Amino acid sequence: MVPAIILFTGLLFFPKSPRWLAMKGRWDEAREVLAGLHGGGDPSHPLVLAEFLEIEEQVRLDRENTQNSWREMAKPKTAKRVFLGCGLQA
Repeated sequence: MVPAIILFTGLLFFPKSPRWLAMKGRWDEAREVLAGLHGGGDPSHPLVLAEFLEIEEQVRLDRENTQNSWREMAKPKTAKRVFLGCGLQA
């Protein structure tokens, strides 16, 4: 339990994922997090802009091409992978 408690406590201080923020439509916050991680706080840093554009494109593609559903996990091909992953963790 000690590693789990340490991990949980540490997660409270981590910034949110820029990709998650972008998927939720919180684009300004995503850019701020990227600026803090890669641009030294500068949102116009070339690395920040490049990664932000990459995230924006990926989120757009994901929205167009994916169907998020719990039923997807029950399909035979996917269920096998889910059970394998759960089994390995157990």
